[in-house]
Amino acid sequence: MGTMPPSLDAAGIKPTTSMIEMFSHQFPDVSFSQLWSMFRDIASVDDQYFMCSFDDQESVAREIEKLPLTVSERYQLIYAPVNARDPIVKQCLQTYAAAIAYKRECNIMDVVSLPLGIPTNRETIQIFEQWHRGITLYTWLSYHFPSTFTAVDESFAIKEECENTIQMGLLSLRKPNRENTGGNTDEYVKQDENKSIRKALGIY
Repeated sequence: MGTMPPSLDAAGIKPTTSMIEMFSHQFPDVSFSQLWSMFRDIASVDDQYFMCSFDDQESVAREIEKLPLTVSERYQLIYAPVNARDPIVKQCLQTYAAAIAYKRECNIMDVVSLPLGIPTNRETIQIFEQWHRGITLYTWLSYHFPSTFTAVDESFAIKEECENTIQMGLLSLRKPNRENTGGNTDEYVKQDENKSIRKALGIY
């Protein structure tokens, strides 16, 4: 506890909502994704700082470009926990963003459709992991848009169901291996479960 943390050469920073809103007024006919790219290209910072990567934010901005969202709403969405490369998460993002844009409530049970049964292969487990990230996104958005994402209790319940199913799927995949070898692989299974749950949560 008494050890001093190492000094940093530079710190990463990102623009605030108000900065982007003021910037957007200068280019009213430019799309938000283009605006974001332009800001990155012209922004300059002191040597003690650097601009954080904009790549993931630009990807999300393009996914929601056509929706009638405000600059502030777009800013919230591009910094949400989203992996736009996952097709299911992308589908959830577009549904959630549309609900925000058109000022309507979004019930998690109308969005999420978990596969039936326990997954028996890696591909199906990955589908559950993507749905888990989509559910996590709903929960995150409920704190920023509470009047739109109101089914918070349901989102926690289905999130827990998804996590339990992922764990049971991993156990079922490892069970034949334990039976064939007769070895004790419980610790390995536990590590694999934890790795999968971290992946589902977007923690790498």
